[in-house]
Amino acid sequence: MSFFWNNINDSEQDEVNRHFENFKKSGYTDEDRNSVFENEGMIRAKSEKGPLKEFAETIALFFDMLKAFFSGTYKTISITSISVIIGVLLYVLSPIDIAPDIIPVFGLVDDAFMVGLAIKFLAKDISKYKEYKQARQVILDGSNIALYVNNGRNTEKIAKLENINIVTDYLASKGYSVIKLFVDANLRYLDTSGMSFEDFEYSYKHELVEVPGGTRADEFLINYAKRNDAIIVTNDQFRDHIESGILTKEFYDTHHFLFVVVDNEPYIQTPSGQQI
Repeated sequence: MSFFWNNINDSEQDEVNRHFENFKKSGYTDEDRNSVFENEGMIRAKSEKGPLKEFAETIALFFDMLKAFFSGTYKTISITSISVIIGVLLYVLSPIDIAPDIIPVFGLVDDAFMVGLAIKFLAKDISKYKEYKQARQVILDGSNIALYVNNGRNTEKIAKLENINIVTDYLASKGYSVIKLFVDANLRYLDTSGMSFEDFEYSYKHELVEVPGGTRADEFLINYAKRNDAIIVTNDQFRDHIESGILTKEFYDTHHFLFVVVDNEPYIQTPSGQQI
């Protein structure tokens, strides 16, 4: 923040501070909210250059917080904080629109100053949201999910890759963040129902890890989950790995979701039966 303080004089600091205080008091309208989401691409692009580049990850996090709040998956944040996020993002989009009486002499510098004020004000909200996201990171056992066909009775080993998209989209709607999709190399060569593996690989929105052929894919998945304290989505019970000590029963019970896909609808639950 010192760079921005040193490059904006006292009167300009006061002006930006005044508008920031107004964001806290005035709330937001549906039009404000819609404008932020409609212009997300422009705001993100602006945050990737000049002084704002330092805050690009935080601006991306602000969008994530807004989406979680308005989807109803995350409510541990005040309306005042939501108003500040919306106001600051609109300011980054166009200071003249949100504060017509301000003279943006420094352009991206005063935008960055405004974002810096928001980060200071929202420090506890940002920390809480990061903890929330960390606790809701998941890894998908892609081969296990794709091979769930005919209500689990897949005698012909046909892979339905669309199952992975169905499970991914459902978890995202519930506020979970899919950080990795692990698939066995042989999934590429199985008969598929619907899309080809190449089409799926091209269109999948999250990171896909194809485990090398001839290796034990489960061990890669388990070790990655343990290292990142992430939840594994699979119907595999990993008995051999629990017996060998690679995986503890405690970690499995607390970091594991079961699933079924019926008529293209996912049903996901914890081992204790709690619906997700």
